[in-house]
Amino acid sequence: MNIPPRRQSLIGLDMTAGTIEAYQRIPGGAGDRPRWFRLSSAHGETEGWQRRFTRVASMLARRGFVGADVVVAAPAESCFSASVEVPAKAADAPIPRIVRMELAREHRVEPAEIESAWWEVPAPQRPGHGRPVMAIGCPTSTLLEMEEAASEAGLRVVAIDARGVALARGTRPDGTVSDDWRIICELGYSASTVIVARGDRVVIEHRDAPSAVQQMVARVCEECRAEPAVAAVLCRIAPSEWTGERRSASFAAPRVARAVREGLSAAARAVSQAVQYHRHRYGHSDQFMDRIVVGEPWIAERFMAHMAASGDAAWRQAPQGDGAARGLSLWNGEGDR
Repeated sequence: MNIPPRRQSLIGLDMTAGTIEAYQRIPGGAGDRPRWFRLSSAHGETEGWQRRFTRVASMLARRGFVGADVVVAAPAESCFSASVEVPAKAADAPIPRIVRMELAREHRVEPAEIESAWWEVPAPQRPGHGRPVMAIGCPTSTLLEMEEAASEAGLRVVAIDARGVALARGTRPDGTVSDDWRIICELGYSASTVIVARGDRVVIEHRDAPSAVQQMVARVCEECRAEPAVAAVLCRIAPSEWTGERRSASFAAPRVARAVREGLSAAARAVSQAVQYHRHRYGHSDQFMDRIVVGEPWIAERFMAHMAASGDAAWRQAPQGDGAARGLSLWNGEGDR
């Protein structure tokens, strides 16, 4: 029997302002081997797409990624979303057009100037007259600029996916298909994102910018008169490592600890708001929902400890590399653009 060899996955690229992340799974003799890296983008949103894709193409070649086919996340800072009701399935209605028109109306843009995608979400406990869907839009000009910049860097954009959907997909364990409810809290550098999802379908998404991490760093800069790079290091190491002989730094420990607590409290409030909205809309208890935190180990561990101290010890940290970029690499052709 001839079994065709498994091919590598697509390359998932998440280029949210402040970070660039790539993921690919390559089959091997002893199992799949993931390729993953994360870069900080010092210039964030001010760095053009051409420069970002050029940097990424160079890193992909050096890190052993295979091929040039990429799935890119639509830039969260350029996207907008809305909950929309569309006609029931039995109705012969142009759903994509309805979604695009509703998005354009709510956000006061021209329908011809945006690209849109949508997916069904569960009906609320007080259903309306139509079928509820979550819709996301992004300016066409932004997506075309991304595609052109990727092409000039030698990459081929296979798809542009909604970042929230990719994050939900990328935090699902390998080989699992489930419609269970999940809460996902991503503590990135540029933004904090809280998602309530059922399976891979995002039902609630809340994005805070500046992020909890940026709030911590800004507070330490102000309190300790430190440069941003130094403040970021202080947030990572304080206060547990400031013991023993390291007394010269101890004056800053209470200030940094307070800044870290305030940042974690902001993230916890965003989670609480999303859970309360979910409970109000669907009448579900969140007691048995899977809770996942995505982020660098230092911030994820502190967040879990903070939540446990508040009585919510059910949070678990996503494995390193699991996130939006991994979800993009698992894209299977669903959705619009």
